Amino acid sequence: MKYIHKKTGNPYRIVTDKFMFKQDGKWIKNLVLYETLYDNPDGKYFGRTREDFNKNFEIIENENK
Repeated sequence: MKYIHKKTGNPYRIVTDKFMFKQDGKWIKNLVLYETLYDNPDGKYFGRTREDFNKNFEIIENENK
């Protein structure tokens, strides 16, 4: 599925919603790893909690149609 950021309108896609990383010896789990679909000088991949992602992004194209 493709998403846009509600404020910027920039396009993204979710790579996985089972992303995790280790910080200070503790695993932070169930994060959304998502990828830019435009040339972003800050990077191509980003992570957020599912709650934050749902609050700030909306689906623009469902690939399962």
